[in-house]
Amino acid sequence: NRGKQNVELMFQSPGEGETVFNGHGVTICLQVADVDEQFKRLKKSGVPITKEICDNPWGDRSFILRDPAGVPVYVFKPTEMAPEFAQYSKN
Repeated sequence: NRGKQNVELMFQSPGEGETVFNGHGVTICLQVADVDEQFKRLKKSGVPITKEICDNPWGDRSFILRDPAGVPVYVFKPTEMAPEFAQYSKN
């Protein structure tokens, strides 16, 4: 499919003797086409959701999950920014 990019995300638990990342200092952000669909799919499959899906005034709809190593993953879709935030945007 020209113009489309497919991304696969896989989580792997640390193996025996491997150091577990403490989850501090990094967040992975993933922009998706349908954040509601991804939220339902991941929640149904048992992925631990640490922040339920919501609309944010800074211009996205998002939820947060945590991977097995403790890294937060911010999954979002851009939305219209609230007027009080839009004044600070360069767009």
